[in-house]
Amino acid sequence: MIRHINDITDGVLTYLDKKSKKVTKKLLSDVASISANNDRDLGELIADAFRQVNVVTVDNSATPITYTDIIHGMKIDRGWSSKYFVTNEETEECVLENPFVLLSDVEINNLQAIEGALMPVIKQGRSILIIGNLSPNALNALNLNVAKKNIKACHIQPPSMGWRKADLMKDLSIVLGARYYSDSTGDDLSLIDFDGLGRAAKIIVNKDRTIIMRHEATDDEAINEHLSALKSKHLESKTQYEKEFLQERIANIDGGVGVIYVGANSDIEQKEKYDRVDDAVRAVAAAIEEGILPGGGIALANASESIEDKSDDLNRQAAIDILKTALVVPFSTIMENAGLDKVEVAQPIINSGLDGYGYDLKNEKYGDMIKMGVIDPAKVTKNALKNAVSVATTILSTQVVITNMRQDEGDK
Repeated sequence: MIRHINDITDGVLTYLDKKSKKVTKKLLSDVASISANNDRDLGELIADAFRQVNVVTVDNSATPITYTDIIHGMKIDRGWSSKYFVTNEETEECVLENPFVLLSDVEINNLQAIEGALMPVIKQGRSILIIGNLSPNALNALNLNVAKKNIKACHIQPPSMGWRKADLMKDLSIVLGARYYSDSTGDDLSLIDFDGLGRAAKIIVNKDRTIIMRHEATDDEAINEHLSALKSKHLESKTQYEKEFLQERIANIDGGVGVIYVGANSDIEQKEKYDRVDDAVRAVAAAIEEGILPGGGIALANASESIEDKSDDLNRQAAIDILKTALVVPFSTIMENAGLDKVEVAQPIINSGLDGYGYDLKNEKYGDMIKMGVIDPAKVTKNALKNAVSVATTILSTQVVITNMRQDEGDK
């Protein structure tokens, strides 16, 4: 029975793949709006972000306003380590024009240790960003020299931690054309010199993050080779965590990142709104990845009709009946939740004989679900089916299932 259910499910997934349609920029708004609980304003905001960049993240806004920030350039989630580096008091930003960049995870205990890199920068009247670990003494010395205008500089801590830090620093070294001085490769401070510095067109550092604009002398061939390697690794990676991290790295190098800051008038409202925006962002990303299907339970209901009707094998026939029944339940449940008669609503859909033809509950009309903007990401629909089948067949293959009983607060 389990083998038959899994085999039929594979056929349904193949059917859904064939029926999925590539999402257009116009349809992005529909996907995002539906996932944001039919909030058209939020949907348009999210869709607009995806029209500009490939990767969008969500964060809380410090104000009641919800807005989008599109970052064109590499983004590092690290801000300046001292207010002495701020060059624009109004925005509290340090802006470095045409700067050099030093990358190191070797702790710098004093500025004399990196004098070979600093002196040429000072002589040229240029600025430098240090991405590395500075001891308190070294940081104080840098603060003093910046305050006295002996040098134009800024310092931030390396991004992230552990293996993620090493990967992100490697990305920076390739984009900036810099050498990454690391303990893991046996480097020490004596090796740091002017030739190992990278270059950028412009760098903007605030208290929370750093934006690096690529220099015109960047080695595009090296960057493209690195991107190809990351994309291959992304296809081969097996965990969602690793896939997402690789996708962020690719987007950060290749095109930029969008951040949607969710604002509200209270913590409770912000949490609810944040969850809706996060769901919508993930839904749009899934739609872009694997396309879209008719929503409202229609895609699965159509898929049930694609399953063979009869089999001489009693076990396979039972599996067919189970899946054909299960695949129409989402449609039936949606109609029941809306207070409608599922049989009455379904009859015109069945009579049409058209794939993707369904009922738009919000506007109370029949038609092509995709054209009416009632759509689901194909990836979400497929994963829902796979997860449901996995749970059902796991229970089917066991004799006992143990689960925690939920207890209402009033129960004793």
